[in-house]
Amino acid sequence: MIKKLPDGNSPLNELAKFADVNFIVTDLDGTLIEQGDKVIGQLLKVGKAGRLFRNRTYITIATGRTYHGAKAIIEQLQLKKGMPIVLYNGAIVISYQTNEILYRKTINFAVIKELCRIIDLKNSSLLAYCFVMNQEVFNDEINEVVIETVHGYGSKKAQKDINQLDIYWHSSFREEINPNAILISKESLGDGMQELIEYLENSNEVSYTDSGNGFFEIRSKGVDKGIIFKVLEERRFFKVKKSLAIGDNDNDMELLQQADIGVVVSNGSEKAIQAADYMCKNAGASGVLDVMAVIKSAQIYCGEGYQG
Repeated sequence: MIKKLPDGNSPLNELAKFADVNFIVTDLDGTLIEQGDKVIGQLLKVGKAGRLFRNRTYITIATGRTYHGAKAIIEQLQLKKGMPIVLYNGAIVISYQTNEILYRKTINFAVIKELCRIIDLKNSSLLAYCFVMNQEVFNDEINEVVIETVHGYGSKKAQKDINQLDIYWHSSFREEINPNAILISKESLGDGMQELIEYLENSNEVSYTDSGNGFFEIRSKGVDKGIIFKVLEERRFFKVKKSLAIGDNDNDMELLQQADIGVVVSNGSEKAIQAADYMCKNAGASGVLDVMAVIKSAQIYCGEGYQG
């Protein structure tokens, strides 16, 4: 059974479990940015350059968003240079500022063809997201540039997506692309809804999440936000004493399960709650602040020298 997150009235032995946390990874939508810049500002009061509290405790993000959609928040958080950032629900992991691709997994174009066969393209739409890292040479210096493109199939002829990225609409399948993520609007799926769900649940190529914001989010099989822990282990950016993950939705399950401590905010989905070790008192970004307060108290009262 999930535990309540410790607070100021909890026994020290409960707080002590959080004292050696030095790596925090948080989801964005529904979690960190539920209340916007105000909470990010409060986080930055306890440390700079992504380093929090008394010891070297670092923070990063794991999101379903594109780089373009997450960039402003990433910059506000002042992450440590080289810190792994998880995008597209784990299909892409890059290092902050150096923009090195640490992990990438794509979806076969044949999946797009099958999805477009199932859904009614006259009434619904599919968006395929591609992430590319190009090199530009300027004054003999090589700069890595993040380029993201969105390819649209179907009837919705919007100029831009929710991240304000240009959408390139296609009338045929001649131009093959292997995207990192696919979004399908649930609106107007009609009779195709059940067939689509059956295909996604039985596919050997892809998995999906019902995002709760009007879309099915589709990614390659085996892709999830928990990939960040494998990347950390392989690259050894710094020594992780204890990791803590914070999330709210189904696509955070693996992240919460693979962290040493998984914490779900109080507005979390049923699957996220089942995957977590602790639940916050508060929802969204206020829940994130709950977690930060616990870690700070644990490091003060149960840090080095604490006997238990």
